[in-house]
Amino acid sequence: MDDLGEAPLRRLKSAVSGGRRATQTSIVDVLEAIRRIERGTYGVCEMTGEPIEPERLKAIPWTRYSLQGQKELEKAGFGRRHALPALESSREMVLAMVRNARQMRRRIRASVRFS
Repeated sequence: MDDLGEAPLRRLKSAVSGGRRATQTSIVDVLEAIRRIERGTYGVCEMTGEPIEPERLKAIPWTRYSLQGQKELEKAGFGRRHALPALESSREMVLAMVRNARQMRRRIRASVRFS
């Protein structure tokens, strides 16, 4: 195959790879938001410590920063994270969440029995 025939194939492979990375990043962002809910820190800007605007949370539920916090990050030269965490760490996070959910379910069932 000549260069003209290989170019579309390379572009397609690149697009698929980029889509896969974006999906992984989105999943990790959502899992991290769930962890913040569990810790009671969801909706608090990690940069300023102030509440994140409700409109921003509605538009980007997994956001970690208020609008002001995001502006400060970008001004300092930091934007969105591009590196993905290792899949193993995400797997461990999911397993821990499942264990926590099971423990909570057991506690709820036990408290209902004794009520």
